[in-house]
Amino acid sequence: MLGRLLIVTCVLSHLLLVIALTTSFAGNLPLSHEQAVYANIILLSVASLAAVCRPPLTVGRYDWLLLCIIVLYGLSILVPTASAHSISSMCSIELCLTPLIIFCFVWAVPKALTRRDLEVVLLAIVSVFTAHGLLTAYMVATNTHCLFGQELLCTTGRPQLYWGERGALVTGLFANPNGLGSCLILLPAIAFYMATRLQRTGQRAFLCSSGSLLLLNLLVLMSRSCSLTTLAGLAVAGVSGKLLKPWVRCVALGAMLLALFCGCYAIFDWRSDNSTCLRSFIWMGFVDAVLENPFGSGWNSVAVFNQNPHNCLLANLVYFGFTGFVLLLALFIMLIARAANNCRQDRTSAVLVLSLASLLLIHQSVEYVISYPLLFSNSIFWLLLGYVQLPSGAQSYKETRSRPIAVSACAASETA
Repeated sequence: MLGRLLIVTCVLSHLLLVIALTTSFAGNLPLSHEQAVYANIILLSVASLAAVCRPPLTVGRYDWLLLCIIVLYGLSILVPTASAHSISSMCSIELCLTPLIIFCFVWAVPKALTRRDLEVVLLAIVSVFTAHGLLTAYMVATNTHCLFGQELLCTTGRPQLYWGERGALVTGLFANPNGLGSCLILLPAIAFYMATRLQRTGQRAFLCSSGSLLLLNLLVLMSRSCSLTTLAGLAVAGVSGKLLKPWVRCVALGAMLLALFCGCYAIFDWRSDNSTCLRSFIWMGFVDAVLENPFGSGWNSVAVFNQNPHNCLLANLVYFGFTGFVLLLALFIMLIARAANNCRQDRTSAVLVLSLASLLLIHQSVEYVISYPLLFSNSIFWLLLGYVQLPSGAQSYKETRSRPIAVSACAASETA
């Protein structure tokens, strides 16, 4: 019990810390950037060690393969970065968080925690962003520009163009609408999924209200890739899940209609949007960098117009070479395929799997979030991907591995 509590505390502390580092109050934290990096490394290391040391630890062939890919990916991203900067540089130390997050959330933590433990963490995160959404609504309604001595006007992005002066307040405590949007992408799906798993009416009402509020907050940010990603995941899950409850299918159908509308808006607006032209130049510049050094230039060692690649796979190809690119792609395919296979037992989890796939296919084609350390979006992605690895009939990987033995023993006794 104490071991599980320690793991949950470390995981939740890590998530809350990376959320705080994304807000406008990041400069007021008692931790410097370097101290925050070390704090996250300690939290994730403690959670991983506590999870691995909990007996009995069963490791099958799939686990060994997954573990080998994670270790090789970690080496493939650290070697080019250490060559470009030095092994003791803060850039190399910060990049250690990427394989550590993947190992902790995808391999170690699901072996020790039950589904209910992970759902407690997810519920806490949904509650935090729900409170932030209510605070944002209050700020917009009262035209509040300053909290605790911190100016909160956001001058970047499209909210001001569409919502006027108060559009600068829709980001709440966050400094960038795209940054907040990337944090909110998966949260409506998490809220609606958890509402289908709870029995109490009050809890379900809270989660449905939270999911609706988070979805509304995401839409008013006018971040096209974030909105399309969330709506596409909800819509496809709703229209394809025949076993889902009728109200979930109605919400998903409405999301699909909104997705079509937003898709048309995005297609026509991108023709006259400078961001599309800028991204095309950025991508061409990074493709040239790949041709110059196919083995990887090291993390953050190449920039085009002072911008990152704005594409997850292209970023891994530029920074970590073909080895890092292939290993990350293999990791995505393995984990998504296993999660999709588990959906045969639990159809309601399809909304999570489709939202994760939508994030990779839509959002990460124009942004670089996944595998980027110290971003909440990266951490919640791997945590949710680790959660959907668990079959609905098993509480943890330990039960998953022991279940076939128990079933075969029962069958043998009945035959005898």
